[in-house]
Parts: sequence; structure tokens; C-alpha cells
Amino acid sequence: MAKTKAEIQRAYRERKKLREGENYLAKERARVKGYYVPIETQTKKKADERRKKVRKWVKKHRTLKKVQKSLENDRNLHSENDRQQQDMEATSSTDVTGYSTQDMEVSSSSDVQRSSVTPTLIVKLPNIDLKKRTRTRVSRATAKLRREVKTLTTEKENANRRFKKISKRYERLVKKTETIQHITAKRCQMVNSPSTSNNTLFNTKKRTMGELREEG
Repeated sequence: MAKTKAEIQRAYRERKKLREGENYLAKERARVKGYYVPIETQTKKKADERRKKVRKWVKKHRTLKKVQKSLENDRNLHSENDRQQQDMEATSSTDVTGYSTQDMEVSSSSDVQRSSVTPTLIVKLPNIDLKKRTRTRVSRATAKLRREVKTLTTEKENANRRFKKISKRYERLVKKTETIQHITAKRCQMVNSPSTSNNTLFNTKKRTMGELREEG
């Protein structure tokens, strides 16, 4: 499948970045700064649109940072839980009296001569499911982010519906205004036409002559 122009340009920039390194990055920074237009020089509408885009980018960046921090905390918690579990497993092989299994075997072999063996005490530790606790924390963070995404999606849909409604209303008003202007122009044209002016003048003369005849 053939590459698009954007993909070809992206691959070219990657090759330049690998070949030139920091010099290429410095040139790119200078080139991008050359395109920058201060917000004070823009119109109010464009400035507001730009501010909205910047706020959207900042919000997206902060959300991404929160997710990364949550994942990093979960990884640290996993490693800490694994370390605690290993310590607990090592501790479970030790007797409550403070002697390990090897020490118990040595003491038992010495007590065999006296035909009395020290019984081994088995300690059952509580089952702590650390992985389940971690999964619960991750699922809560994921559910919170999903709720935020759902809320933003609903707000976007409502905004789109309002925009369509206002656009249709605006189109109807424009159409109505054009119709009124067309009718007004047509009436003015009829009033200012020569035939209408001549008829008006003829009627005025006729009325004047009639009045003169009546006066005798």
C-alpha cells in the first residue's frame, strides 16, 4: 500500500533527526517559533478558539499524567507486595519460638538420646490476597476515568445538538429576511415604474378638470 504524503514527510523527519541529532531539533524549534502568532494580534473570535484548544490540550496532558502516575504507583505497590510476600514466606518457615526448621532438627537429634522429641509447631498465617487489593485499586481508577470520558462525551453531544438547532434557526431567519427583502424590492420597483407614474398623473389631471367644470 502506497504511503501518504504525511507518512513520507514523517519518515523523512525521523531520518533527519537520527542523522543530524540536536542540530535538526534546534532548526525545527526555530522553524516552529517562526510560525507563532501572538494572541494579542488575533481577533477576539480566533483568540477564544485558540484558548479553548490550549485548555483542551492541557486537560488531556494532565489526565495522561494522572494515569501514568497511577500506573507507576501500582507498579511500586506490586513490587512492595511481592517483597512483603517473600518476607512472609521466609518467616513462615521459622518456628514461633524463634528457631528455624534446621535448628529444630538439630535439637530433635540431640533429644533422641533421651527418647523425647520436641514436636514441630505449625503456624498457619492468614491468607492476604495482595494482588486482589491492587487490582481493586486499579479498577477504581479506571472506572473514574471512564466516568469522566462518558461525561465529556455527553457534553459534546449536547453541544452538537445545540449547535445544529441554532444553525437551523439561523438559516430560517436568513431565508425569511431574503424573502422580505425581495418582496420590498419588488413593490418599490412597481411604484417607481413609468406606467404607474403616468397613470397617477392622468388621474390627477382628470380629477382637476372635473373640479373646474363643477365650479363653472
